[in-house]
Amino acid sequence: MIEFSRDHLVGLLAPLAIVDVEGGDEPPVAPGDGILNNELHVGRLVWNRLRYVKDPQTGKRVSRQNPPESWIATQVPDPRIVDDALWQRVKTRQEAIDATPAVQGIKASRF
Repeated sequence: MIEFSRDHLVGLLAPLAIVDVEGGDEPPVAPGDGILNNELHVGRLVWNRLRYVKDPQTGKRVSRQNPPESWIATQVPDPRIVDDALWQRVKTRQEAIDATPAVQGIKASRF
């Protein structure tokens, strides 16, 4: 087994967060991104969340969120790993954190 000391990590870059400067009020992360927001953990598979468009200035493909009305959700019990009670506790905790003045100030200044 290879052991690394802190000196081995000097000079390595961490992944950068990508911030959408054109996004307006919405954060650059779509709902459902991340481990704590993955609805597949509660047995819900959502299709058609994003669409991809080409940025005319750079020629690169960028993702844009579709309106929630156009999402297609199906129940899939097999990959479920979290029960509804725990899911609701996490969502309540996330809402409480989002409502704090510190987070509101960050959102107001960044998005």
